[in-house]
Amino acid sequence: MSHPETDNAMATSENACPSQEELSKFQTHWGWLFLLGAVQLIGGVLALALPWVATWAGVVFFGAVLLAAGAMQLVHAFQVRGWQGMLWHLLSGALYVLGGLILVTHPLVGALAWTLFLAAMFIVDGVFRIVTAFRVRPRDGWGVFAVGGVLSLLVGALVWLKWPSSAVWAIGLLLGINLIFQGSAMLVLSLAYRRLRQEVMG
Repeated sequence: MSHPETDNAMATSENACPSQEELSKFQTHWGWLFLLGAVQLIGGVLALALPWVATWAGVVFFGAVLLAAGAMQLVHAFQVRGWQGMLWHLLSGALYVLGGLILVTHPLVGALAWTLFLAAMFIVDGVFRIVTAFRVRPRDGWGVFAVGGVLSLLVGALVWLKWPSSAVWAIGLLLGINLIFQGSAMLVLSLAYRRLRQEVMG
């Protein structure tokens, strides 16, 4: 005769352990996860130390990406002349180029718009991290995800309420906070998988 409490405990224990497929993936690649976490952590610390520089660099970098994408789309539009969607392809490419030029030449304007966008993104990201943390609990690192989610919610709301003055520092600050918590979680998880690998291999 089975006992519900015992069965539930066994089910919880089984759910807490990674599947064989999941474990096999991280047995070989946990080092890359650790390296990614370390790079994110270092980048986050630098962004917090120089938030205005990170804000400017982030806006200009995104503008450059838009410029490159728009230029490639314009070239492709002329290569497929006669295609029914060529006009739309041409117009969207031109808008990408125009948006990229504005961000590169007027980063403050881009920072104002991106501050609002990032505030909303961090609010959504915070909710997602909290939900994810409770889904993977009690695995190592779930607490870091949960704390990061709560802070993302709080910072996103604060930046939204302080706009437009927050545009000067917000992008760099938000980026730094996100990178620090994401990197910390990656480090904790990679070390947990490394320890589990060592236990399995004896």
